[in-house]
Amino acid sequence: MLKSRLVAGNISTLLLVCLLLLFVPSSVSAGPQNQYDQVIANCNQAIAANPHDARVYLKRGIAYFHKGQYDLALNDYNQAIAINPQFTNAYVDRGNSYYRLGQYERAIADYNQAITINPSDAEIYYDRGLLYSLLKQYDQAIEDYNRAIAINPQFASAYYNKAWTCETIGRTQEAIGAYQKFLTLASPQDTKRIEHAKQYIDK
Repeated sequence: MLKSRLVAGNISTLLLVCLLLLFVPSSVSAGPQNQYDQVIANCNQAIAANPHDARVYLKRGIAYFHKGQYDLALNDYNQAIAINPQFTNAYVDRGNSYYRLGQYERAIADYNQAITINPSDAEIYYDRGLLYSLLKQYDQAIEDYNRAIAINPQFASAYYNKAWTCETIGRTQEAIGAYQKFLTLASPQDTKRIEHAKQYIDK
């Protein structure tokens, strides 16, 4: 979901600092800009000490992504993949950068590769579904939302976006069913989507 993921495995002290800083709430620091600049600085040190750790390139790439520096993020994701061609998260995050840059075919190719490596990750199908929806390839989008739901039946956003896509193409009963399921799973804070779902069901 255009997201960043923690990476399993043994983590050096400096890499752990990168990880912790990346996920510190902005209220703890002077602001997101300083937060991500510090992550980049720490990852630079880690790379200088060990230029062969794909995880550090990924974390620096994520920081660049959050700063809107997508080309720099891509460089780091490319390096992570060069070091570890089976690094699912690097393909996902590179796909997210291509998404932001409007390079949609490249984004889909990376999501496809991530799914090939890890076909049991619901969020990758969801990310690809979002992109298919954007491209108005609605049947493919619904198929991906269904796959995400099959893997994770509690995936509220997958139900919502499936419903929205079905609504868009006039598959009313499917849309209602998916919205109803979304309402059973949605966070109470998700007020706008809850309101839309209720309005569609009640109309």
